[in-house]
Amino acid sequence: MADKRVLRGSYNQAYQRPGPLFGLRPDPALAQVVRRHAPSGRALDIGAGDGRHSVFLARSGFLVEAVDVSEQAVGKLRQLARRGHLPIEPRVGDCSHRGVIAGPYDMIVADTVLGHFEPDQARCVGARIAHALAPGGWLFVTALADSDPRESEFANLSWTYFTREELIGLFAGLRVERCEELSIVDRTHGETHRHRVLRLIAQREAG
Repeated sequence: MADKRVLRGSYNQAYQRPGPLFGLRPDPALAQVVRRHAPSGRALDIGAGDGRHSVFLARSGFLVEAVDVSEQAVGKLRQLARRGHLPIEPRVGDCSHRGVIAGPYDMIVADTVLGHFEPDQARCVGARIAHALAPGGWLFVTALADSDPRESEFANLSWTYFTREELIGLFAGLRVERCEELSIVDRTHGETHRHRVLRLIAQREAG
């Protein structure tokens, strides 16, 4: 069963490590989406951590709301945004709580965060995300696939793993541009480990 106190405590401890926990390079696929479709506007980064996607979005011309359950992560991102004079509003929040996802947003990023919810909660969060997109807005999601080998040091903090159909089903009403399963090697934290990740890119159509 999901225990958000354990989740918050584990990530608070991890974010006390020096340097960015997951690096500061954005997912190249997100950079491609921004270049092609959404060069500016209002963005929400859910599970922002210490900022690899928030910083990229801010430097790309977005006004960014960055939400994470970890006070340590939000504190590090706040310092980074202040030093870089970046338009990022970091705040502590749990997106399963009402009002945390306000909208409308031209871009929403949710990077490996949906697995931190039980399936029923994940469906509720997915519906809120879809509703919060502005007409024409874009969604970029990564989630651990049900085939993930569970090698990460944080594997015990992920309570839901998804099939492609389950992930797409969270965002009813959006046009899915693509949803693909990827095999990656992660060297950003802990011991080098493998992941099977689903990457979903979708749009709320205008009109």
